Amino acid sequence: MNRTQFIQAHALACVLATLGTGITPELALVQSILESNNGNSTLSKKYNNYFGIKSYGNWTGKSVNLRTFEYYDGVKTNITDGFRVYGSFYGSCRDWVKFLKTYSRYKDTIEAPTPIDQMIEIGRSGYATAPTYSSTLISIYKANKTVIDSAISGARFKIAGGTVAVSGLLYYLYVKKGKL
Repeated sequence: MNRTQFIQAHALACVLATLGTGITPELALVQSILESNNGNSTLSKKYNNYFGIKSYGNWTGKSVNLRTFEYYDGVKTNITDGFRVYGSFYGSCRDWVKFLKTYSRYKDTIEAPTPIDQMIEIGRSGYATAPTYSSTLISIYKANKTVIDSAISGARFKIAGGTVAVSGLLYYLYVKKGKL
């Protein structure tokens, strides 16, 4: 899957998962692009983990051990680590939102007002050990901003259209048919 296809395929799930949370769907999309290599990583293709979330702490779901790398004292080090397993992209995205909302170290990320501010803050929070994490997120966002904005706008329109359709149906049933 190429990057444009990835964005178009997952924008709606990112908008739905972040709705009302303070987390921008742009952050969700860009971080999932980076962490999953546009959905082409083994972790995302086989295990639907698009955010690189490890299976530490209170995780009681399925997990898988895979090779990865972390930076320790600025040195890139190959390791094997446990990662969470999900049933779908949406499940991965929902758990990522829950993960960010659970830990206070992501408070500044969630409260940051713009997608770029959130990308800066998630790097500061220690989400990843890569020293260039925030700048890489921002580069991905800026290089794909037109496609991301269009996909997110389209997703929001679909959601709003669904709300209008449901509202219209309820109005019809209530006012016109007296059914409610």
